[in-house]
Amino acid sequence: MQCSDGVVSHKVNTTLALGVDEAYGSQAADGICVPAITHKEISTSSTVAAMGSGRRVQRNTLLLALVLLVCAACAPHNPQNETPVPSEDMGLQPGDVIQISIWREPDLSGEFSVDSRGQVVLPRLGDINVEGRMAEEVSDSVKTAFEKYLRNPSIEVKVLRRVSVHGEVRVPGLYPVDATVSVADVLALAGGLTPNGNPKEVRLVRSGQIIDVGVKPETVVERSPIRSGDQILVGQKSWLARNSGIIIGATITGAAIVIANAVIN
Repeated sequence: MQCSDGVVSHKVNTTLALGVDEAYGSQAADGICVPAITHKEISTSSTVAAMGSGRRVQRNTLLLALVLLVCAACAPHNPQNETPVPSEDMGLQPGDVIQISIWREPDLSGEFSVDSRGQVVLPRLGDINVEGRMAEEVSDSVKTAFEKYLRNPSIEVKVLRRVSVHGEVRVPGLYPVDATVSVADVLALAGGLTPNGNPKEVRLVRSGQIIDVGVKPETVVERSPIRSGDQILVGQKSWLARNSGIIIGATITGAAIVIANAVIN
């Protein structure tokens, strides 16, 4: 069969004819003029196909990495050495503060620190050894001692515990804490939590060991393991919670890539 330039007459089998038909959009059968396929065209087609396959692999790899990243961020935080250690009430310690308020007796009122010897110097009463004694015991003892010098006195005695607050708080530092307040009040003394602070990640540290890994903000200090010299450490929110905006954006982008890939294919 005579064909125009660039077109040859072939007797091709059905399978090859169908392949040519798919490639060029024309029917092919035995004795039909079929466009001649050059080596250059075959090479170009192979290159384009390889590039398309490479892009799909890159997209799939990106999506897999995103999924793994989200799964890692969602994994529960399980730091080592966080086994709670049994605590003992050690009573008053050096650095604690005894706050005394006596009505109409400003000279006898004030805040008095327990020194390094475990003693406190109070007006009229002199040196009193308070180290290791419980807050209630010290309070009753001081009231009884002042009643010997004053007639029907109105006395209020508070024992303030020396607690340091660190981690995700605005004003970390050492604070004298009234045992009747809650842990949330103690955190408020430190300026409250930072935007990254997690109220569910409040730990109690003593001498480098974690005493309690789940101190609740509503817990009253005197009903908790908190003792003088302890450290309240506020942890961070999870990576996922701190970067939720990034995760949402990446998820939307990933979904868009998947949809676009499905449309193209």
